[in-house]
Amino acid sequence: MIATHPDADHVGGLDEVLKAYKVESVYAPKVSHTTQAFKNFLLAVKNEKLTIKTEKVGVSLPLSLSDTSLSIFIYPSRKKTKWEK
Repeated sequence: MIATHPDADHVGGLDEVLKAYKVESVYAPKVSHTTQAFKNFLLAVKNEKLTIKTEKVGVSLPLSLSDTSLSIFIYPSRKKTKWEK
């Protein structure tokens, strides 16, 4: 699961997804928010005994259903990727 940011329109409902599906990893930026949706998300992560991994520039996640991977690019970043000049 990837939460791009803690606004309610992006994390709202992720608590229900965590309850309904087997989620192996949770990625989210290292930020905080005061909405109930964000609090519900954090509680659901805790209840599933998962930890939130911080997204970093260039992280590549293997997708378990194929030989495809997902690369994550977070901006702004101080580190340039191999695609930037």
